[in-house]
Amino acid sequence: MKKFNVYKSNNKFVERIFLASAIILFATYFFSKANSTFLCFSIIFLSLTLLSWLRNCFLRNRLFKEFIDSIELFDNSKILDLGSGNGDVIIRLASRLTMFSNVSIFAVEDIYQTDNDFMYNALNNRVRYRIELSHKDIRKLDYDEESFDIITASNNENSLLNSHKKSDYKSICKEINRLLKPGGIAYIFNNKYTSKKMANEFINQDNKVFFYDYKFQPLYGVKIFSVEKKNSE
Repeated sequence: MKKFNVYKSNNKFVERIFLASAIILFATYFFSKANSTFLCFSIIFLSLTLLSWLRNCFLRNRLFKEFIDSIELFDNSKILDLGSGNGDVIIRLASRLTMFSNVSIFAVEDIYQTDNDFMYNALNNRVRYRIELSHKDIRKLDYDEESFDIITASNNENSLLNSHKKSDYKSICKEINRLLKPGGIAYIFNNKYTSKKMANEFINQDNKVFFYDYKFQPLYGVKIFSVEKKNSE
């Protein structure tokens, strides 16, 4: 990767709360000359800010790198990324391709996503020309049935992939199954609860499901699994 917002956190709200709390407590200690309790708590909140930033900026990037490196790419493949957000998954995947690769890549930001860093990251990594980006409801897409060899889906901020609603994750699983070619593989990155529910949906569709065991997964409360669509008989 070249420039990919490596040091940008995906949990800015929590970190800002920690940092604001640390500043307020330190100011209270400094101006009121109160006991050292305020200073201790300000140091604790500052430490939490730094730990959260390290978790989201460094460990998360390592986890994504291991995840993406495990995906096997083939010539003439068609790839679809759902809930693209800032492009963490699909831009890293596109960056693995050679200049003359004939792999086709489609990325879909779902209807609730507001992250606008995709274009910036794609341009910085010189892969914008490889990716067809659109903004659609990932529960019901207009692509033809059995169109894609590989589908990736990551629960970026505000994505429907984060939804715990049964109707949402069932619709997404149904759509992924519809769009995958027989023998095609989907790679899903999601929270523990939704990953388990989605995996059960795919199993009920007679697909093969495999859970990965990467380092740092417990730090995020996430599960990464793959789904191999059953070949037509």
